[in-house]
Amino acid sequence: MIFALKKGRIRSMVRRYTVILSRAEEGWWVANVPVLHATAQGRTRSSALARAKSLIRFVLNTTRAEGG
Repeated sequence: MIFALKKGRIRSMVRRYTVILSRAEEGWWVANVPVLHATAQGRTRSSALARAKSLIRFVLNTTRAEGG
């Protein structure tokens, strides 16, 4: 994530989110992002994690667009 700071400087800021991966009974992988109260799923572990990352980006972009 890149954020603009004072005097036109741009710095990179790292944010870390806990993602809890578990296997559903149906065989799908579930990725829970507790701090966002959000869940993503995928047929594979890597696809569930990729969808969780996309979900986090979406929430951050939406929050920023709304002035939060």
